[in-house]
Amino acid sequence: MLTWPQEYLIIIKKIVFFILTQATLILLFIPAFFLKRRKAPKYFIFSLTGEQAIINKSTDKLFEFLNEERFGFDACKENCLIEVRRYKYIFFGKKMSVTYDAAIHVLLRCMDRNRLLKIYTRILKRTWTQNTNSLSLFEWKKLILDSQIWQEFLGRALTDIFLITTQSSEFRLPPAFKSENNTRVNKIMFWYGTNTEPLGSPLNSAKVHSNKFELNHFIDKHYVWDEFQSQLLEKKGITNREVKGSIVFIPRDTKPTRLNFPTVVYFDVTPHFITNSAYTEEFCISTLLEVISACDEISKKIGKNINLLVKPKRNYNKNHSKKYLNLMKELHSNKLIEIADPAVNIYDLISGADITLGIIYTSPVLIAKELRKPSFFLGLNKTWIPNDYNDIKVLGNSAQLKENIFSIINFKS
Repeated sequence: MLTWPQEYLIIIKKIVFFILTQATLILLFIPAFFLKRRKAPKYFIFSLTGEQAIINKSTDKLFEFLNEERFGFDACKENCLIEVRRYKYIFFGKKMSVTYDAAIHVLLRCMDRNRLLKIYTRILKRTWTQNTNSLSLFEWKKLILDSQIWQEFLGRALTDIFLITTQSSEFRLPPAFKSENNTRVNKIMFWYGTNTEPLGSPLNSAKVHSNKFELNHFIDKHYVWDEFQSQLLEKKGITNREVKGSIVFIPRDTKPTRLNFPTVVYFDVTPHFITNSAYTEEFCISTLLEVISACDEISKKIGKNINLLVKPKRNYNKNHSKKYLNLMKELHSNKLIEIADPAVNIYDLISGADITLGIIYTSPVLIAKELRKPSFFLGLNKTWIPNDYNDIKVLGNSAQLKENIFSIINFKS
């Protein structure tokens, strides 16, 4: 039971929090009344990284991908808004249809001024009646401010609107997706990763299963790569799945990169400094060194140098393993490997390569399968992996690695 001083402190805290939130609302709603209105976007895209959304300072490739016949969209800079959580896009994303915060953009630029007062009143009431003692200002924004903005904007939509997110938000959907149903609003999740099941810990597996209500109730369609991935999601109780082919947010048209014969492309996963995943620093380093050793041995055997091209998953950052990055730099300086630009079109790269290798179970290996190019997963010295995954052979030791590389290159020679 709370004592009088404790109750007093709770009331004081609630009042202070209310004042802070109202100051925030005033800073937002005053400009909202005066800023010039823009045509509301048809497409809202969430949960993409900067690397996925923007290639060479442009979103053109993303739009080309979305507009492929298999999806049937007509996205462009004029009718699309992409939310990317980088502060620079607060001011510099307009030309690329990129924003830091889609909800605030809608409030300031798209919402009918006649509806602003109604939203403001709702937020005031909800903030006062909600138990805010354990809420931070950020949580308040998501739970109350954003949800009210989307509820009003999407609830009254008279034309088709598409909300697109990715599997990276499967445990915490963007607030827009939780707005009340409107037949004009289409909610789609793109499953761009293909390792939904094999590398998931029992904890993650439980999370996906326990979240199936939201994934089924708030998502109209789940776009997946192939029937194999569709079946994995079916086991977790996720419905409304549609097979669409590879999903990496770049167009599928291929213009093979010209590479010297023979070329092996290795798609690595850069390990993080601290990780609880299967992609540990030790595993990633040992796999890379095994690939180099195999290529070197086969080069001597066939009397021709194998060009080994390593493609990082994305740009390096401070969270990545310094030991791994220093090794990559050393190997490159010693001309043992070449390093591909992370932004390179992987369809073109795979089309031009003789063999595609990828650490288990990286998506580019499945793209190679889709393009009917020789490809293998690498799970070197891992006893818990299967012999194959999705009809692709998984190489479990250095002997298998050397045997398969030699067989393909010798056949092509």
